Amino acid sequence: MLSDRAEQWEYDRHEHSSDRITVEHALADRKRRKHLMRWTHRCDRLLDTYRVSAGVALNRAATA
Repeated sequence: MLSDRAEQWEYDRHEHSSDRITVEHALADRKRRKHLMRWTHRCDRLLDTYRVSAGVALNRAATA
């Protein structure tokens, strides 16, 4: 019985970790793009950049 609980805990931990990694990557992509925007002075496209970042994050989550 303890073994079943340990397996379930490990499974839940892995699922949570996978979700967290997807979110962390999406946030990192956003920060990276925001940093690039400062150097290219393309603030007029910031909303598009956010949409692309969100699309990438959703795509990663859907394929995970």
